[in-house]
Amino acid sequence: MMGGGIISKAGYIFDMDGVLVASEEYYFSIRMKFLREMNLPIYYSDINDYVGVDPKEEWEMMIPDPQQRTKLLPVFESFWEKHPIDYRKCLNDQVPEFLTDLRKMGKRVALVSVGTNAEVNQMLTQCQLSPYFDVVLTGEDVTYSKPAPDIYLQALSALDLKAGECVVIEDSQVGIKAAKAAKIETWAIQDPRLQIDQSQADRIFGGFGSIRDQLERSS
Repeated sequence: MMGGGIISKAGYIFDMDGVLVASEEYYFSIRMKFLREMNLPIYYSDINDYVGVDPKEEWEMMIPDPQQRTKLLPVFESFWEKHPIDYRKCLNDQVPEFLTDLRKMGKRVALVSVGTNAEVNQMLTQCQLSPYFDVVLTGEDVTYSKPAPDIYLQALSALDLKAGECVVIEDSQVGIKAAKAAKIETWAIQDPRLQIDQSQADRIFGGFGSIRDQLERSS
């Protein structure tokens, strides 16, 4: 296990989907609904295949044929807009409280997501979380998505902190791999509804309540 006490880090870097918001099931249901309504074959019917995957790769998984993907992309985008997510309904327990704790302790905080700018900004606005983050990066800010470490290395640079001064809070296997490749201590948020290999994480928590309990005991 890397690092020291739970409050010894100067920077905290959060993934979005599956960490701040339990949005994976909603995203998955919309993808499957689109494929069924379009009478298209479903090549990946397990939600775990999509967890942590960037939108471009998800679309390739849904529609393997390049020409068909190009033709159907505007149709899918229109379908997606007609089925908007309300992130307030899937905000994970004690997220605002934990972010408030970090602010009070003077920690630097970043949000890193493979999602689009629009999705991330929508979540921040709906859940009123924007004031808690010093840095926000999305999949549109890097060339290579997770499991490449690029987005986490960029977060370190933006926070002006070293890897050893930070911790990443992730959930997906590809996200954990990306954070570990960037040499950052990594904590995983466990979701019992999903079957995610989190064995590479340095610590695994059942939720932010568990993290806050340990934080209180360490203070």
